[in-house]
Amino acid sequence: MAPISPLIPPLVLQQFNNGSCEVSQVQEVNTTLSYIVDIKPKLWLPVHLIEGRLCNEIKRNLVAVRDESHKAIDRSTQKAVVRKLKEKDDDIQRMGKLNFTLQERVKSLENQLWKNLAQTNEAISNSHRSNLEQVLAHVTNDDHLQ
Repeated sequence: MAPISPLIPPLVLQQFNNGSCEVSQVQEVNTTLSYIVDIKPKLWLPVHLIEGRLCNEIKRNLVAVRDESHKAIDRSTQKAVVRKLKEKDDDIQRMGKLNFTLQERVKSLENQLWKNLAQTNEAISNSHRSNLEQVLAHVTNDDHLQ
């Protein structure tokens, strides 16, 4: 009997890119199953038993191939998700540092604003004091003249 070589179509793996699952990088996985049946001629040969055994073995092998392909897809997807999560975690840390820097800058600007306001109020107060002193001096001079 000749070897049996079932044709299995190539498997297309899907990649997880930019938050969506799409076929972007095609990777083919080929699997070849071959069987050699060595039968010595006998008077009575239970062909249906041999066919049953071959069918069962082919089914088991195809299930194993399918399971391995699912595991490969799961590993690929898991790697992509882990990579994305790492990128997002790095983004969160970077944003946290940027947020801290911006908060410090806001505090600095607020302090500068309060300092400028205090200086302006002090200048206005000094101007008013000077004006009052001039008015008092003028009033005092007018009182002395009368």
